Amino acid sequence: MIKKNLKTIMKSSYAVLMAWGLLCFSPCMMVSCSESDDTVNEYENWQQRNETYFSARYQEAKDSIAAGKTNWKLIRVFSKVNDEKCTQMDYVIARVLESTPLYDGAGEPNVSETPEYTDSVQIHYRGHLMPSVSYPKGFQFDSSWYGDYDLTTMLPAKMKVSNMVVGMSSAIMQMHEGDRWELCIPYRLGYNTTGTTDVPAYSTLIFDITLHAIGKPGKAMPAVR
Repeated sequence: MIKKNLKTIMKSSYAVLMAWGLLCFSPCMMVSCSESDDTVNEYENWQQRNETYFSARYQEAKDSIAAGKTNWKLIRVFSKVNDEKCTQMDYVIARVLESTPLYDGAGEPNVSETPEYTDSVQIHYRGHLMPSVSYPKGFQFDSSWYGDYDLTTMLPAKMKVSNMVVGMSSAIMQMHEGDRWELCIPYRLGYNTTGTTDVPAYSTLIFDITLHAIGKPGKAMPAVR
């Protein structure tokens, strides 16, 4: 009987201590979460931020073109015909970093072809997102080279124009071999509202891209060094 009562008393005391401990501990936990939690929400209001960012870049390109600067281009998505009404989201912004010479060594026009939708290409590329809290230069989600940009050591990636996101394929089809452009692609011409494993939905895509070579269907691509 004594053992039973003792056991009951011990259980009751343990329950009281546990309840008191939880009562004292819970506020501490809440304060810790609310005051010292430094978790960064990297993609908060991501759609709105990307739309604002792209709109500003679009206006910058438009103003630069109006001012006579030839290193800026606004490239309409290839699926839109001339008579269709377009919005900002139907354009890719291209800033020319390097371009093929207009004339060859003999002074003749340097005419070279541009890729078609059915072609394959060899390209150097590096893709990142717009600047964010943890990535002031934008999170890099893909790249065909490591380290510095150096054509003597970089190896191009091969891909079909038709397999690219529509914004990139639209721009690639305006490039000549040797051109290096920075592309700013609105999310509607990129991964749209779904995203990928490494790219959140509604992301503006920014690419540093160099067209190395063009390959026609049924023909072998040029050898790479």
